[in-house]
Amino acid sequence: MKQHPASLIESLKAQLAATAAAQVELLESTAARDAEAHALDASRDSRSLVSGLAQLGIGLSLLIFTLRSIDSGALLARLLRFDLRFLALGASLALPQLCLCALRWRFSARRLGVPLPYRDALREYGLSFFLNLALPLGVLGDALRVLRHRQRLGSAQLPPKHSQLTAALNSALVERSAGQLVVALWALAATPLWFHALSGSSQANAGQFLSGSVALAFGIGPLAAQRVRYRMRRSAENAGSDVASLRQAAGLWIAKSLFLDYARRYAAGFGFARGGQLRVLLRDFQRGLFAPRAVLAQIAMSSCVVLTLIVQLYCALGAIGLTLPPLTAAKVFPFMLLSMAVPFSFAGFGPREAATAALYHALHLSAADGTAFAMAYGALSLSTALPGLLVFLWGRR
Repeated sequence: MKQHPASLIESLKAQLAATAAAQVELLESTAARDAEAHALDASRDSRSLVSGLAQLGIGLSLLIFTLRSIDSGALLARLLRFDLRFLALGASLALPQLCLCALRWRFSARRLGVPLPYRDALREYGLSFFLNLALPLGVLGDALRVLRHRQRLGSAQLPPKHSQLTAALNSALVERSAGQLVVALWALAATPLWFHALSGSSQANAGQFLSGSVALAFGIGPLAAQRVRYRMRRSAENAGSDVASLRQAAGLWIAKSLFLDYARRYAAGFGFARGGQLRVLLRDFQRGLFAPRAVLAQIAMSSCVVLTLIVQLYCALGAIGLTLPPLTAAKVFPFMLLSMAVPFSFAGFGPREAATAALYHALHLSAADGTAFAMAYGALSLSTALPGLLVFLWGRR
């Protein structure tokens, strides 16, 4: 039976109208979901901003508390004696440090099977060095270094189960962890010196100080884990902008590098377990840091970097007219360096001054001198940011 042309046209019109209505409904629902997602992202970004400001507030609070607890007159007298010649000498060591760190990064990447030419490593480490000192929290330069390395990988052949982000991030994590490993081993070896030097109530106070520091370090972990939880769940490879990628990589960096001990505990919450990223990370650490050949090379390169840091620490002491015997320096320097790894400050100011003042007080030295020493070293560290930027600009030619 033939259908009348008019009824056929009406039927087609009805079908087209229904299809258009369905498309409009789909677009409206998609727009609503997008608006909801944007609102959620904005809310998360605002919470992230508040959390970041709170972290900086902790560092500032530590600095203010330290300054209020010491003899401000003695501190000012020390700082007014600052000798810029020592500052220049300490800053001149920035270039050897950068060369060694770039070599360590290239070695770590090669151990993981990730391509990284030395020239690129030196240039990118210079930029990272500058940004870590110029920006708050001290990790954004490393996050940008990871992102730029990921972009350069392009279509390069990568190890199994490694995305471009995973390869770039893990190689940088292995490199930075190698540096912290040597300082941590130094601090561990120096701990018995403290209990040998102190006695009686002083030893009890030192024990309380060390146990309190450990409790603080382990207490910070869950707080930081909660802060970056949503970043770990979102894939940085699908981020919509470089700024979003930078924020996300920074969260990944903080969670993985500074609180690696919490990775197992929070694996399910972070989303590691689903993608097997934790297993990949631990396997990369085994290959890049803890394998017999790797660990010797990493310790050798990191020890050279630490030697340059020791010279810079003595330059900071000399700049304000102070000195420390080698045995006393061995007790103070490693814990002072470790305090700067806490991402609650700008260029280490705050935690470094509080830790150094406490260490000086425990050794029956002037806490004001310890604070002046820490601030002088902070000024010296800031002066090393410029050579890092110059290395980056030179490498772009």
